[in-house]
Amino acid sequence: MSQLPRTHRTLRVLVAVVAVFGGTVAVAPAAAASNATNGSAVDTALEQQRSPSPDANRIDFLEIRAVDDGEYAYRFRVDGYVQRTRVDDQVKSEANDRLRRNDDGTVTVIGTTGNGLSDAYVIVGEIVAFRKTEGESAGQLTLNGLELTVDELLNTETVEVVSRDDDEAVEYTIRARGSVERIRTEENVAGDVDDRITRNDDGTVTIRGVTDDQDGDAFRVRGEVLSFRQTGGESRFRLRLDGLDVDPETLEAGAGRFPGGGNDGGDGDDGDNDDGDDGNDGDDNGDDSNGRDVTRVRECTRIDDPGRYVLTSDLRNVDGDACVEIQASDVAFDGDGHRIDGVDAADSVGVAVGADDAIENVTVRDVELSDWDAGLRASARGGGSVTDVTVDGVTSASNRGFGVHLADVDEGRVLNTIVRNNGASGLLLDEPGPDSAAVGVHAAGNDGYGIVVFDAPDGTVVRDSRATGNGGTGIATSNGDQDTVIRDNVVRANGGDGLSLSDSADATVRGNVVRANGGSGLVGFDARDATVAGNDIRGNGAYGVELRHADRTTVRENEIRRNGDSGVILRRSHDNVIVRNVVCRNLAAMQIRAGADSTGNEVRNNRLSC
Repeated sequence: MSQLPRTHRTLRVLVAVVAVFGGTVAVAPAAAASNATNGSAVDTALEQQRSPSPDANRIDFLEIRAVDDGEYAYRFRVDGYVQRTRVDDQVKSEANDRLRRNDDGTVTVIGTTGNGLSDAYVIVGEIVAFRKTEGESAGQLTLNGLELTVDELLNTETVEVVSRDDDEAVEYTIRARGSVERIRTEENVAGDVDDRITRNDDGTVTIRGVTDDQDGDAFRVRGEVLSFRQTGGESRFRLRLDGLDVDPETLEAGAGRFPGGGNDGGDGDDGDNDDGDDGNDGDDNGDDSNGRDVTRVRECTRIDDPGRYVLTSDLRNVDGDACVEIQASDVAFDGDGHRIDGVDAADSVGVAVGADDAIENVTVRDVELSDWDAGLRASARGGGSVTDVTVDGVTSASNRGFGVHLADVDEGRVLNTIVRNNGASGLLLDEPGPDSAAVGVHAAGNDGYGIVVFDAPDGTVVRDSRATGNGGTGIATSNGDQDTVIRDNVVRANGGDGLSLSDSADATVRGNVVRANGGSGLVGFDARDATVAGNDIRGNGAYGVELRHADRTTVRENEIRRNGDSGVILRRSHDNVIVRNVVCRNLAAMQIRAGADSTGNEVRNNRLSC
């Protein structure tokens, strides 16, 4: 019996799910199944699949297919409920596919399929582990009609450390949040039993490993990779996340240390003349190893003189409008890895940069900020202005609003910074001036967007950054942005769209990995003269590339695969060019679609099969 077209199969699965659970999920009624190829039944069912909002009672359908002749054996674990199900003779689980309830409340499934056939399961809850156990066939995983890799299914990150020199080794430490396991990649890079994985008291995990002679180690992290540090060895090496080369200094800075290692601030009794109370809010003066004056900061303070300031200890549960207020030019504030922690007060700020007068040349680095309304905010006040602000190696987490907010700042740069689990968006560049950029930023788990560029007329750059697991869009631009560049970023598993260009002109979106987001991979709404090139856009819940009211945009040389609807759609969009893309295996039958209200578009030389 030949398999049904995917649209028929998907609807039949959803109807079967209703039967299993007594109609507890809102999908098309069974009576609509006979008209599954058109009408509202398919639309309703697919809308249920791609809904970006989390739902504890959401019902998922997992299909595990043996791609080749031979056996594919597997094992996976679910935090929730699992039931074997049957779609047809080609797609069904059988009695020898075993389900076992574990002591911790999870369910382990141990199964086997083969020879092009599939097993099928209904799941309510979260798939927390999956692995192939044996067999000569490759496997294909499909969740709610979307073909996914294991990493995409589990929302995990694969990290690899590969030596580049013969007869030389590299020793390293990786810190992560979540669970970690050694794996072997398709390129035969594998973690070794000598690579130690240790659970820390703060809930993080440390990996201590060594590799040499052009060999490598690989680990799967279910959660977030926080930092990387080379601890020994002379070998050059490559660090890869999800198959992409990343800068080790970017990850290291995210851990609250300076790129390249080291600590360029004083850290105790270094021969300074500590003279107690010197009238500067209890700060002690000295100088660093380069002979520069240093002011030690031991409590919340207002900085209104130029100089270099170093925080000497954590500041916890601070109750006030702001802890560190920088109101002078030529200031470098070094947190030295310490934390400034608030009490979640409305309108409070951990580090505030700005004054009624013009200030410039301010650097804030190596500090952790938490439990404020905004962790760090730089903004002009009154008739003043703020120019040349650098935020480097900062971690801003668990704040009520934004992690980092730069408002009306010329030459504002946010580098090697982590913004996570904030109540609004992770990073907001609000009306940034010329030469503004976000580089090496990791925005994760924020309730709103990951990174937002708003009203940027002068070519703001977002590059080499990661936006993962945010509630809204991963990276967004809006409100008259001009010449914005978004390149070489990883945008994964966000609840909304991956990338969004709204009311923007002349944007460049290049070399990004955009996967497994709840909405579309990229949305261009009222976007003009944009270039979208060389991106990997796959496994997103809606469209791969969605152009609405978008004109004169070029979409070229992208990989657009396995998205939840068409690969490319144009709505009321004119004079666009869609050329030399690979657009295949997207869920809708029509891979590239243009509405009747879209005119003058050129679609050519695209590959529609893979």
